[in-house]
Amino acid sequence: MSDEDLALTVAQSPFIMDRIRSSYPLTANSLDVNREATLNMLQAKGALQIAQINKHFSVLHTGYDDGVKVWTDYSREIELYVDNIIMKTVPKYRGVLHEARNKLANYIHQEYFNRFPRWPAVGVTQSDYIELLTKDHYTYGANDIVWSCEGIIKVEDKRPNASTFQCYFYGTPDIKVLLLDNDKCKQVERMLQNGELKIGIL
Repeated sequence: MSDEDLALTVAQSPFIMDRIRSSYPLTANSLDVNREATLNMLQAKGALQIAQINKHFSVLHTGYDDGVKVWTDYSREIELYVDNIIMKTVPKYRGVLHEARNKLANYIHQEYFNRFPRWPAVGVTQSDYIELLTKDHYTYGANDIVWSCEGIIKVEDKRPNASTFQCYFYGTPDIKVLLLDNDKCKQVERMLQNGELKIGIL
């Protein structure tokens, strides 16, 4: 992620900016004086971390029970798939992103259901495109986390016979994660206070 993208991502996150301004006034002042240098320093100190996940999603589930159970099982399949994506791309964030994973999986599952609340007739396929546009924030231990997901996925239901149900979605949504480590932010604030770092000259 470029410095410009980093600055834009942080600036567009009121949750993170409010936390910095309320808890770390010297850091906030430094951001006002020299935003790019301050953001780079926060990253170098591990106080601010950004991850971008831009991987192809492909989740197919086939069930041979009643349609209700198949759809319920599919929710868990999506959770496991998102968790696997996180493990492969940003494994160190796995515990921190547990809540984000669940919320994203539930969001995709619900949007899919909203588009196709009923299974198609036997031998029929129904498909459509869904725009994903969601974001959220929460606190996990000493970390404040902001995440977002944007993009287009295709959803598809098939019913080859009366007792076989298939649900499938695929696409490449863009997932961004912004993490503020408050323990390390306190260290940076103390360094600014002690003159070990100079505001605007970092």
